[in-house]
Parts: sequence; C-alpha cells; structure tokens
Amino acid sequence: MIDRMEAEVELQRQYWRSKLFAEIALKIHQSSRVDTILQTMVTEVQRMLQCDRVLVYQFDAQRQGSFVVEATGNGPYSLLGKTVSDPCFTTHYHQKYLEGRTSAIDDVETARISVCHRQLLRQFGVQANLVVPILQPVIEPDRSQNRLWGLLLAHHCQGPRQWQPFEQDLLQQIAVQAGVALGQSQLVSALRESEARYALAVRGANDGLWDWDFLTNRVYFSPRWKALLGYRDSEVGDQPQEWLDRVYVDDQAQLRAELDAHLQGRSDHFESEHRIRHADGSVRWVLCRGLAIRDGRGHVLRMAGSLADIHERKLVESRLLHDALHDALTGLPNRALFIDRLGQTMAIARRQRNHHFAVLFLDLDRFKVVNDSLGHLCGDRLLVELANRLRTCVRPQDTVARLGGDEFAILLTDLDQPEIATRAAERVQLALKAPFDVDGHEFTITTSIGIAFGTPEYARPGDVLRDADLAMYRAKELGRNCYAAFDRSFRERVIAQLHLERDLRRAMERQEFFLTYQPIVDLATGRVASLEALVRWHHPDRGLVSPAEFIPMAEETGTIIPLGEWILREACQQMMVWLQAIPSLRSAHGWAGLSVSVNLSARQFTQPNLAQSIEGIVAETGLPPQHLKLEITESVVMADAKTAEALLRKLRDRGIQLSIDDFGTGYSSLSYLQRFPIDTIKIDRSFVTRSPDQESNWAIVRAIIALAESLGMDTVAEGIETIEQLRQLQSMDCSYGQGYWFSRPIDGEATGQLLLKTFELPRSPLALRGDDR
Repeated sequence: MIDRMEAEVELQRQYWRSKLFAEIALKIHQSSRVDTILQTMVTEVQRMLQCDRVLVYQFDAQRQGSFVVEATGNGPYSLLGKTVSDPCFTTHYHQKYLEGRTSAIDDVETARISVCHRQLLRQFGVQANLVVPILQPVIEPDRSQNRLWGLLLAHHCQGPRQWQPFEQDLLQQIAVQAGVALGQSQLVSALRESEARYALAVRGANDGLWDWDFLTNRVYFSPRWKALLGYRDSEVGDQPQEWLDRVYVDDQAQLRAELDAHLQGRSDHFESEHRIRHADGSVRWVLCRGLAIRDGRGHVLRMAGSLADIHERKLVESRLLHDALHDALTGLPNRALFIDRLGQTMAIARRQRNHHFAVLFLDLDRFKVVNDSLGHLCGDRLLVELANRLRTCVRPQDTVARLGGDEFAILLTDLDQPEIATRAAERVQLALKAPFDVDGHEFTITTSIGIAFGTPEYARPGDVLRDADLAMYRAKELGRNCYAAFDRSFRERVIAQLHLERDLRRAMERQEFFLTYQPIVDLATGRVASLEALVRWHHPDRGLVSPAEFIPMAEETGTIIPLGEWILREACQQMMVWLQAIPSLRSAHGWAGLSVSVNLSARQFTQPNLAQSIEGIVAETGLPPQHLKLEITESVVMADAKTAEALLRKLRDRGIQLSIDDFGTGYSSLSYLQRFPIDTIKIDRSFVTRSPDQESNWAIVRAIIALAESLGMDTVAEGIETIEQLRQLQSMDCSYGQGYWFSRPIDGEATGQLLLKTFELPRSPLALRGDDR
C-alpha cells in the first residue's frame, strides 16, 4: 500500500513538472523578442524553484559578460547589469558548459571548487548555486554546432540547499528551449532585416520587376517596369510579347539567344543588354536580368527578374570609348586605334595574298619653332587645320591618325601597286604647300614622311610602325620635306646604334677609354706650347672606335658627363706627371706657360655645377690652374651667351685658360666675342686644308688672325698637314699651329719625349725645299 501511494505521489510530481515545463516552454516560444524570452524564463523558474535569485548571464566575445535579466525573491540584492570577470571560468568551466553539463553546488563552503570561484560566490552572497548552460544552435553552410550563448543561474542565499535531480533536469530542459528560442529569434530578426534590405534595395535600384509564369505563359510586369518604358499601368498587358516585341529589331536575335541559353541550362543566370522602344518613339538601352525556377526534372516553371534603364551609362561608355581611341585635339584616331586597325589589315593580308598595304609616318619639320614663338594654343590650332588637310589626301578606306605631338600616321589599305603609297605621300606634301593662316599668322609647314610597305615577315603592327618611323628619320637626314621608303639597312643601322649605346655605357666601367695628346706648336720658336687631350675608345671586339662615332652618342645619352670628368682628371694628372718629371724644361726654355687643352662638350657646358666640378678636379690633382686650358666650340658659347659669359669669367678668375674651338664655323657676335674672357681662338681646319676655294679660305684666316690680334688673343691654326700650309700661316703671323705635319695624337709616354723636341720650322722660301713631312 505504501509503495503504491509513493508511486502515485511521484506520478503527480512528474505530471506537475511536465505541466510546469510545458507552460514555461510555451511562454518562451510565444515571443520572438530576446528580452521577453529571457525575462519570461527567469520569472517562471524563480516561481517554480522558490529560490532567492534566478539570472541569465550573457557572454561577450572575450568570454566575459554581465547579468542581463533577473528575477528575485525577498532578501537578496540585485545583480542585474553587473559585469563579472571570473578568472576561473576559462580554465575550469568553459569546456564543461560547452558540452552542456550542469554545475550544482549545494553548499559553497564545503563544495570542492576553486578558491577564486568560492570568493566570487561569497561576494554575491550565494550559499547554494545551480548553473546550466544556454547553448544557441549555429547553422553554417558546411556544418552545425552550438555556441555558448550564456548561463541560467539559480541562487539560494539563505543557507545550503540540496538541488534535486528533477530540478536540475527541469532547469536544463528550460535552458535548451531558451537556446532554441534564441536561435529562432535570431533567424526571424535576420529574415526581417533581409526583407527590409531587399525592399530598400528594390526601391533604391529603381528597377522594374517581371515574373514570367511558364505554365500559363503570362508575365507580371511591375508598375515601375512599365514606367521605365513610358507607359501607364493599364497600357501594358501580361503577355511575353509586351516585352519581346518592343525590343529593337537589331537586338532581338541576340536577346532570344541569351534567353534560350538560360532556359536550356547553358547559363547560370540570364543577363542581356539590349535596346527597347520607348512610348515616346525613342530607343533606349536597358539591362534585363533574370533567373529560372525549375522542377525536379529540370523543366522551367517560372522565371523572374528585373529591368534597369542603362541608356545614360551606354552613352557615357560610347563617349569614353570614342575618347579612348581618338585624339582629343584633332578628332583623328589615336595610336591605339591605329595599331588596332593596322593589326586587322595585317590579318586580312595574311589570309588574302593579293591584299597589300602601307604605312606612312609623318613628322612635321621644325614645328617646335611655332610652339616656342607663338605658344601652344596657336600650335594646337595649326595641328587641327593640318589634320583637316590630311583627311582630304586619303581614300575612305584609309586611316589618318595622330600618334602624338606633331607625329601623324596614315594606313593605306588594299593597294594595287606600291606607287599608290608614294603618290599619297606626294599628295600630302602638296596639300601642305599652301600657307596656314592661324590667328592672323601665316605659316608654311613641311613634313618628313617615312613609308613602310606591308610584307609577310611582319608579325606585329608595332614592327610596321617602327620601320615607317625609321624611314621618316632617313627622310629628315636627306634634308627634310621629302619622303623615304624603308630599307632593311635602316634597321641594321639602328640596331648598331643601340649596341654602341650599350657598349658605351659599359666602357667606363671596363676602363676601355684612354687619352692621346697632340702638340700645339709655337710657329715662331718650334717649341711645344700646349697639348690637346683627345679621348680614344678601344672596343674589345671592334678595336678602335672613331670619336666621330661615339662622341655624338655620348652627348645624346648623357654619358659625356662622367666621360668628360674622367678626361679632365686624366689630363690634369698626366700634366702633373710631365711637370714633375721634366723640370729642366722650365729652366732651359722657360715653359712656365705649358698647358694641356681639354674640350668641353655642349652637354657638359649646360651642367649647373660645371665650375665646381672643374675646380674640384684641379684641386684634387694638384695641377696649377694656369696649366689647364678649356676648349669650347663657338656654337656652344653662343647658344646662351649671357650664361656662358658668367661661367667663363668664373673659370678665368680661377686662373684657367679658355679657348674658342672651331672658330669661323658658327655665327659669333663680335660684340659678345669682345666681352668673353677668351685667351685663344682656334681656326677650324676647314679653312686650312686644301680646297677649290683655298684663296678665299686664306682671306678668312687672315681676317681671323687680325681680329684675334686686335682683341689681344692668340690664334691656333688646326689641320696643318703640309709645309706650304705652315709657311702660309707663318706669313700671316699666326701664333700657334696644330696638325699631322707636327705629330699625330700619341700616348702619354711618347708625348713626354716630344716635349724635349724643338721642331725645325722654315725661315724663308729657300727653307721650303724637300718633301712634306
């Protein structure tokens, strides 16, 4: 009887617990708000367990957190909102709670817990503690797992309390329901947020929507879809033809192909840019996107998508594409479009052997003078007018392009014979003969034209354009205002120049340069008065390379700057060697004025630190400055006379001697020449060597000598090769002479021996008997 009564009591308890759990679970799931769920849970649990305090503790990302909801009985103070940092949590409890296990402490003082945890519970006034984890399901694309969202805690503060197993089970089940409810609440919130974002995106995108039901073959067109095409809601039906028949006729085939590709499963989604007729009769660009929904057998049930007006974007793209492929100033095709059309022409020529073409490369002669004198605005207007004339010189199938600056190109296609290209070049030159009138200024412009004929050996468009460019430079070498057809030798010459440039840069590092010296002789005494340092290059493969070949390249590439410094340093060091090794020369002949002459190039003369560099080298080598003479050509000095005067005076004030080289070949102003602190004028060899007009040349030499004497300057005649030339110069009282009659350029050791020599000079006509030296 007793056992039966106990069983009935237990059944009544189970029924009560199940009913209580069901009521709590129902209340939890009736709300989608997290705060309502949690508050309902702690209130009902506190009422059920009759404990002093029930709380929910929520974790943050650092595994710390705070009490977010609370239900209390009479007595204990509130912990709501209190932030708690449990130093024992990570090491003792985190993994246990993550596995879903419960922590039940009947008596804080006697329980086997860590010291830090006991102190924390005492701080809250807790005597007995029951804790169950709240695990929130987290579903990810490739797995599902639980996240430790927080803890459900029951506190008894009046003394120890033995937590019954059914209480622990009930609390654990409630926590599980709470975790599920929290997950559902998060999903509902996410869904609502997603719906809000979608609605906002649709409104913000300003797109029209459509939904095509393939079972009924009817289409829903949204009011916005109809408005995009200029129609009211009632003016468009629900048939597919309402859309498809309005598509611009040239785009219908493409649209149907893209639509069929998606419906047949050959594309993941449908997307089409096409033109469509507007209600006002215009044609506008639209972007249509869509996605098909299929049944289990892959049959399309429906398809939905959007329609966007992209007309302005397409207009902008068209303008940008035009601007990207055309010159902004002249409206002609630019280099990119020219190369593209040339590539297409080459492809046709490879397929059709009888299709011939040619490229004309045009460069205006001395166009820089227009820009420098009248400004770039005037130059631009001239280019526009020139472009208009070039258009008239070609056929409709040809292309005229501006490559940049004053460079133009013409692509001639479908040529029956090569003469068509040359006749086109002649038409261009004829078209440019008439003067240009720009802003009241009249110009006559000429152009140099290079022609490259298309051949099967060309693989890339750039190669054809390159060879036409090389031919254009050949036309400039021929005197400008002409045309030249490309020859393979042009390319070989350019390649040789590239190799020369490469080797020239390496020559300094490999110490392939050396100096030779040519004496400058006093024509009255026969003694060496000065030495001109001349650089030579011994190429490892080519042997000696002529200075006439590598000096212009050094000027162009800038290599002349370090090379010039090396020449000056080597010459000064060698001069110091001679002065120290042959002291008897001074006492015997009084050669205190013996000097070494070093040429300064045009590129060197424009360097802002030239004076400092020269002074530094002179100081470094210890050479007294009066033993150094710098030679500058007449054209270099006159390029910027005022700047040159200041620099020359600065050098002359340091005791360095100065000489004007190649005098008579430029256009010196006598007034400037008088102002320059020049010591010596060197008469160019062209006036001394034999020529049909030698008598007039000697008259020029006589005038130069007289001019130098009146200005207090010495004269040096270059290029003396015969005794007749020497005698003629002596009769004119020329101060010094230089040339092969005295000596070819020789190395430093041989020059040292030459300094001891006195040349035997003719004193009278009788002394001229004998062969030339």
